[in-house]
Formats: sequence, C-alpha cells, structure tokens
Amino acid sequence: MEILTKIIFFILLGALISSPFLILYGLKRRNVKYKLIAYLSFGILTTAVIALTIAWWTDTSNQILLSHYGYDFEAMNETERFSKVTAENIERVKSLEISKMGIGWPIKALITYVFYAPYLLLVYLIVYLFKRHKNKTFTILITKERKHQLSIILTELAVILRDSKNPYQADCVEQILSSIEKEDTELFKQKVLSNELLGGAGSVIDTWIEDEIKMKRMDDLMNDFLELVIKSGLNHRAVKSRMTRKVKNN
Repeated sequence: MEILTKIIFFILLGALISSPFLILYGLKRRNVKYKLIAYLSFGILTTAVIALTIAWWTDTSNQILLSHYGYDFEAMNETERFSKVTAENIERVKSLEISKMGIGWPIKALITYVFYAPYLLLVYLIVYLFKRHKNKTFTILITKERKHQLSIILTELAVILRDSKNPYQADCVEQILSSIEKEDTELFKQKVLSNELLGGAGSVIDTWIEDEIKMKRMDDLMNDFLELVIKSGLNHRAVKSRMTRKVKNN
C-alpha cells in the first residue's frame, strides 16, 4: 500500500514539474499570439489544480495508510487508537498521525503554491533564453543576388496568398520581405523562425488553397524560399524540417 500511494504521489509531482514545459510546447504548436499571457493563464490554472490534487492526495493517502495499519479513528484515547497496530508499525503510524494534525490540506496546498509559482516564470525565462541563444548561433549573409531572388519569391507568394483570401499569411510574408529590403538580418531570422511562418495550423506553410495550380505553385515557392534561407546561413532545424525536397548543391 505504501508503494502504491508513493507512486501516485510521484506521478502527480512529475505532472506539476513538467506541465509548464508541456503548456509552452502546446502553445507553440497552436501558434498563440500573446504567448506569455496565455502561458500564465493556462499555467496557473493547470498547476493550481495539480497542487490541490497533490495536497488532497497526501492527506487522503495518510488516512488510507492509517486504516491499513489498523489505526482506529473512532477511539477515545491513544491506547485504543493504537490497539490494533502491530509493534513494528507503531512509529510509522505515529508519524502519519502527526502529519494529519495542524492546518488542513487546502491551506497546505495554498502555502505550497506560493513557493511553486515563481517556477512558472523561471521555466518561461529558461526556455526563452535557450531559444534566443540557439537562434543567435547562426550567421546570416544575404548577397545581392539572393536578395533579388528572395524578393521575387516572396512577392509572388504574397500575391497568391492574398488572391486566395489569406491576408494574415500574406502580411507575414510581406514582413519577411520588408526585413530583407531593410537588410535587418535579426528581424529576418525572427520572422522566418516564427510560428506565423513555420508553425502549425494557421501558419503560412500550412495554408491550404483550393486551387490546385496555385497550391502547387505555393509549395514550389516555399521550397525555393526555404532553400535560399538555408544557403544564406540560417541552417535551422525548423527550416530544414519544413522542406519537402532536398537542398540543391548549386
């Protein structure tokens, strides 16, 4: 019984520790715009429920164990309460009895969460700094020839998206085009690696166009664009994973 209660406790504890990372991953996949606000909203709600569950389970499991060891909750005195407890379990039962005294489990959960809450922000900060450091390891060099090629590709891509009634995605493409024209490589990197371009549902690369000819043309343009991005130095895993053909050597 001890093992079972501990297994359940550690499963809940693991959920409390890992849930901020899972929430961030889910928000990234869903291309959420205000990520920090959404993260804190979902994070506080989810982890508060888990923290309450842990506190409740800790209290409940103690009662289960006390009953398991023969502790009499209805007894009037200590002798009667421990009358059915074997000698080898006396110390364990006394420690369980002490743990049940004092404040109730809801207050314990609240106190625990006060100390846990900064962990949510710490996880967000760590992930943010890690991604920023990872993105800074790329040296981007867009030559005059590639700048011209990229401009042609992105201009046509924006036209196709607007004609297909996808203005949000067209705006994203035009922002990348603007960063190239301004020769702002940091902004270019940020826009290329954004969820708006390479994320999940609603992103440019996952846009579906009913016109088969336009859809095929958009796929070709996206591959051409991503290939030029890689050749310009942004050889990021997110870019390579979205290509549907091999990068040409020339």
